Amino acid sequence: MNKNEKILKVKELIRELKEVSGFPAKVGRPMSAKEIQEMEKTLGLKLPQEYKEFLQTFGSLGVVRMEIEDGYSVVKETLSLRENYPDRFPNNLVAVYGDGYGNYYCIVCDGPDYGKVIFWQHDAPLKETYPRYPEGQPDFWLEGPDFWTWLLEKLRRIKKIEEEEKNKRENK
Repeated sequence: MNKNEKILKVKELIRELKEVSGFPAKVGRPMSAKEIQEMEKTLGLKLPQEYKEFLQTFGSLGVVRMEIEDGYSVVKETLSLRENYPDRFPNNLVAVYGDGYGNYYCIVCDGPDYGKVIFWQHDAPLKETYPRYPEGQPDFWLEGPDFWTWLLEKLRRIKKIEEEEKNKRENK
């Protein structure tokens, strides 16, 4: 699936989610290439192309059960995590979506896992926090091989949950 097909699929899933949940999506203002360069400069990282495409297409995205912040909020949150968790939050991560419990879905922006999306848990034992691997579980924290794949899968899961909830309500 190429970039345009992925963008169309995201838009389709957003529409389907609205139909199932009744909640409209909030799409932000797309970011310019210059704004993204400033973001990279501030973070001291090179963002993966997939995430840049998302920022240039959507800017941010809020749907039922998920909110991916705009680039400015992502920078602020990432810098805050670096400051508050200097020994636990690696400098090569960019926090794009918080789960509401202090944990984040992050994009790896340097090293051998460049471009992957991982789940960073603030209170996990240090030996189980990215980039460390728990014994026998090499992909313990891996959520997606790239941003678009992760986003599409996340939207599909949310849609499935919403469909199940809707069916329960209708069958009461």
